[in-house]
Amino acid sequence: MTYGEQNHSPPRAPKEGMNADEIRSNLEALAQELGSTGEEVQVVIVGGALMAFHHFRESTTDIDTVSSINPELRKAIKRVAVSRELPEHWLNQSAMAFVPNTLDEEEQHIVLKRGRLIVLGVSNEVLFLMKLNSNRRRDHDDLLRIWPATNYKTAEEVLNAYNTAYPMAIEDPFLLTWISDLIRTSEQQR
Repeated sequence: MTYGEQNHSPPRAPKEGMNADEIRSNLEALAQELGSTGEEVQVVIVGGALMAFHHFRESTTDIDTVSSINPELRKAIKRVAVSRELPEHWLNQSAMAFVPNTLDEEEQHIVLKRGRLIVLGVSNEVLFLMKLNSNRRRDHDDLLRIWPATNYKTAEEVLNAYNTAYPMAIEDPFLLTWISDLIRTSEQQR
């Protein structure tokens, strides 16, 4: 579906999920499971979990990472899932398909550091581009909330950043207009 097409399906009902405090608590439990000896374990979070940390939204159903999940981390994730009665994939790599080519470690910030676990978040600009690229109905409201916190000034600037971040994306003749409309709507809602 391009941005010029209308999606007439009804919006999904919101699901119960983890709020920022619950996300933090689950990540702290993960840090505890990893223990204090050994190499640092770095997890870069994106999507709804990062949005909840920044108070752009109330909650999320899972925590998406764009980091590799090694066997040690995977086992710790499963132990936390069992002990806290979380879904098995409460921390997952589902967002890997949306990683921009321009992802830069310098643009990431520490969200949480406990023991060996370092949880990083991407910049608001990267989060915006990833949500734009995923092009899911539920991402529209997220984009409206993220926009004011980005350093982007114009729709053209966003489009240029998007094309650089996702050079293999199919060109959408409606995207610039769609971004302009989104920006206008976001600014009207302030």
